[in-house]
Amino acid sequence: MFLLVVCVRVLMGVLSESWYVPDETWQSVEVAHRLVFGTGYKTWEWSVGIRSSLHPLMFALPLAFLQTLGLHSQYLVVLLPKLTQAIITATCEYLFIQS
Repeated sequence: MFLLVVCVRVLMGVLSESWYVPDETWQSVEVAHRLVFGTGYKTWEWSVGIRSSLHPLMFALPLAFLQTLGLHSQYLVVLLPKLTQAIITATCEYLFIQS
């Protein structure tokens, strides 16, 4: 069952090509990209230090892994945070189904 839930979420992440930029992107993936690659937009919340870095770190670690391997193509930099979130979401959904 867990594998099915993960496959559905990963498939959704791979096939999703919409242009939707919620605040979560600007407060997580964009910050993680800036942390790893040195470029990216930093919102005012980060300038004054009112945000926790835990959420962006969730995406920064896989992005840093890509950079270390020299695999930081635009496609992978966009896809990897989607896959990371897909696995986290699938895990939560599976645990919810099991409860």
